[in-house]
Amino acid sequence: MNILILRPDHIGDMLLTTPLLASMRHGKPGDHITVLTGSWSASVLENNPDHDELVICDYPWLARGGKASWKDFFSVVFKLRRRDFDIVFNLRKAAKASAVAKIIGGKTLYGFDVGKSSWAHDKKIKYRTDLNIADLYLEFVNAVGTEPDHEGLKMVFSDKENDGFLTKTKPDSNYIVFSPGAGYKEKFWFTDKWAETADTLIRDCGIPVVFSGGPADVSMIGEIISQMKGEAECYAGKLTLRESSLLIKHSSLLVSVDSAAVHIASAVKTPVIALYGPTNPVHWGPYPNGCKNVVISKVEKFSLGRGSTNKEGGMELIESADIVEAAAGILNRDMVS
Repeated sequence: MNILILRPDHIGDMLLTTPLLASMRHGKPGDHITVLTGSWSASVLENNPDHDELVICDYPWLARGGKASWKDFFSVVFKLRRRDFDIVFNLRKAAKASAVAKIIGGKTLYGFDVGKSSWAHDKKIKYRTDLNIADLYLEFVNAVGTEPDHEGLKMVFSDKENDGFLTKTKPDSNYIVFSPGAGYKEKFWFTDKWAETADTLIRDCGIPVVFSGGPADVSMIGEIISQMKGEAECYAGKLTLRESSLLIKHSSLLVSVDSAAVHIASAVKTPVIALYGPTNPVHWGPYPNGCKNVVISKVEKFSLGRGSTNKEGGMELIESADIVEAAAGILNRDMVS
């Protein structure tokens, strides 16, 4: 059978889909698995053996920091429509994405049962927020009669990639990565608190702090570093996605707001301290990876998206001391202050 998985979203969303891909590959080894992805997250699946074909399709309304071509978008959509897939998984619950899935068609279209988009789907998956979104995606696997079979989130690096990073880029043997950027400003923490936390960990742990992120994060990170008493190196905007992932992979700890970096840490088996405000960490938090991950969230109830999020709020409740205490437990250090 020919299977199409629609995953046009961003980096974290693609990583959260990798357990589904692994389960489909194990359960249906002879089937042809095609993944539609945005150009911004395609490199997540580089070297990943759990798909046969990657189709790049930038949904214009999902593009960040640039314009996507409507002409190219419709060209890809109608090419896929002509392929008449046996199974199509639409992993987004937004109405526009479901309309695109309906246009692409296929013999059986699976998607979530939310009111704004359920009309498009032949087989409906109950949308739940009492479990991690990666586990919710495994309900698609169950729906086609296959048992989930995976080892968590996955990124696959070649020896050449890893050795090149270790030779050219890797900081000191022990370091902590701070990733303060996110796709939505509501997820941001405060620059003075980032600076205070970095200074405390550098002083009391004796481990350097480095900053990671994309080009859009450079200005904010510069402001954080300017408020620090100590020194920290900024890699934001200097590394590719995969190099940034290796920066996290070889670190002792990641401290991040709710962003792709949290899910990268889960995939590369690095412990993470994840700061959550407007998004529900039960649903969107770091996926278990055998590490001592800590989620810091002080919001008790989420009112939107069936309890998956609030529009804003919660980040102001998090203090530097919360992170320092969590880091002490993960790194097995006694903080002096």
